Amino acid sequence: RNSLISRSSMMGKRAHVSFIRVLFIGLIALCVAVSSLGIGSIRGILANTPDVNEVDIMPLGYATFLYDCNGNQIRKLAAPNANRLPVSIDQIPEDLQHAVVAIEDERFYEHNGIDVRGILRAGVKALTTGSFSEGASTITQQLLKNNVFTNWTNESTQVERFTRKLQEQFLAVEIEKKIGDKNVILENYLNTINLGAGADTFVWKGETNYVAIDGGDGALIGSLVFSDSDWSVPLTRWRRIGAIQAVGQFDGGCIA
Repeated sequence: RNSLISRSSMMGKRAHVSFIRVLFIGLIALCVAVSSLGIGSIRGILANTPDVNEVDIMPLGYATFLYDCNGNQIRKLAAPNANRLPVSIDQIPEDLQHAVVAIEDERFYEHNGIDVRGILRAGVKALTTGSFSEGASTITQQLLKNNVFTNWTNESTQVERFTRKLQEQFLAVEIEKKIGDKNVILENYLNTINLGAGADTFVWKGETNYVAIDGGDGALIGSLVFSDSDWSVPLTRWRRIGAIQAVGQFDGGCIA
């Protein structure tokens, strides 16, 4: 009788151990399958990323000027979305450059197109608060979003947004490798961004430009990036204050 009980107990233990082994192997198989599916999906998304050699990061929508045979301007042709005047990086005050970088991408001169620290920060905030409002896009990514991935305003699902963000990050790294000059990226970005109240970059309806400005003015203009309202709106005040503080930390084109 004792022998029978002992055998039954041993068989029960073996069955229990076998079940745990099967469960463990099943979990490993599931993890491998999910990982393979994820890697395959990511590879498929990246495979459909626009070719870096065919991408044009220059903004569109410039005004057109007509001249007579003597070289005199006789007419300016413009439209609501085509009234930009190109400005070279040398014509843009450093205070304004620093203000925009300080607000939009403080590690612009340090990263290779994507800000890993910013991505980790945004991920931690999303996990701890459930909010996905923390931005991690670099200036390079924003430039690509506005001049290459122009259909981003039509995204209706998180899958579409994730796909575009992944391609955006991949292409940002490739673009920075190809160009190798942060000033080229910043120049195109500053000629692309909207400064609110109908202002297309450095042209504000009446061709008012922002060339003779100081650090405070640069911080104010920088705080209006992508704003849809007038520059006196109080909502931009906190961005201006942050920019003024950050501009003072710049040294030689990089944040000290």
